[in-house]
Amino acid sequence: MSAKQLIEIERNSAQIKARSDEVWRRLVMKDFPDRPVPTANFRKAYVKYFKEKEKHLQNASIRLREGMKKLEEEKASRTITSLEVDPRAAKARAKFKASRAAPSGSRVIQKAMQSARTKGPLFSSKNVQFSTIHPPRSSTTAQQPKPTSPSKSTRSSPSKRPYNESSGNNSDEQISKKPTVVSRPVKRPQSSIFLPKR
Repeated sequence: MSAKQLIEIERNSAQIKARSDEVWRRLVMKDFPDRPVPTANFRKAYVKYFKEKEKHLQNASIRLREGMKKLEEEKASRTITSLEVDPRAAKARAKFKASRAAPSGSRVIQKAMQSARTKGPLFSSKNVQFSTIHPPRSSTTAQQPKPTSPSKSTRSSPSKRPYNESSGNNSDEQISKKPTVVSRPVKRPQSSIFLPKR
């Protein structure tokens, strides 16, 4: 039985109204389990709790309506407008103009950064160029003896004469007859300091 039905019965028969306290107590416990159950006058307590609940529901519905109204206003402010020009293209154009208007120093830095990106690290094995080391040219050619001038005397001083074991002293004729042999330096193989030795 609901509270509305009980009120209708009490209105029709006054004798039930005096004996309906137990029914009102059960209705209070059923409809308002979170509220304390009074010791007496259960009908009055039920009406009080019912009015408080109605007021709370009205306030909640008002708050909900206000929130929905705000959402509608925000939605209306964010209307979608169609653009004739793509905004991303405009941004790209602006960036291009800014890069052209940039000072030359920043362009040099950008070029250096780009070359570093393409070539890789400075001391990478890709950037090392091996070169062969040749021996110096002066060591490969033998020095020819200088011819003696005819104006000078062919005789040398005794102190400068070389010693000959057979005759004791070598004469000028014997010295001039001896062939001059110049030892050629051994030619080194072409190699690189970066290549391992075989």
